[in-house]
Amino acid sequence: MNILETERLILRTFVVGDLDDMTAINQDPKVCEYLPQIGNREETTALINRMVIPPKNK
Repeated sequence: MNILETERLILRTFVVGDLDDMTAINQDPKVCEYLPQIGNREETTALINRMVIPPKNK
């Protein structure tokens, strides 16, 4: 997995362990004001599963 890291930012691939944080973000109306509403845990799980890139074959 490639990770881009600066003093104030870390960019990496989403992982299933991000579920609780992503659920909280997706339930915040201010954060999602201009985004489709994804509020519950099941919808957030589906979103993360769509975004997770399978590991490359070794």
